[in-house]
Amino acid sequence: LGEQGDLAGARALFQRALRIEEAKLGPAHPYVATTLDNLARVLRAQGDLTGALALHERALRIYEATLEPAHPDIAKSLSNLAAVLLY
Repeated sequence: LGEQGDLAGARALFQRALRIEEAKLGPAHPYVATTLDNLARVLRAQGDLTGALALHERALRIYEATLEPAHPDIAKSLSNLAAVLLY
């Protein structure tokens, strides 16, 4: 939906997915981090840089706590965080 320009629809679906994942997997699961990163990308596209930054930082903390230091998801999360800081 986000790629079709429906940022509000994409945001709602990512928020719904996040609620389900947190309820079933816990708040510190890597799947939660992936959804946080995706939701943050929508917030960034909507101009909410503060919200996007907070979600990317949370995702990075989860990845760093659960994955190997050189895991590609950590690199992806760092890139997402850097993209917000560019603005």
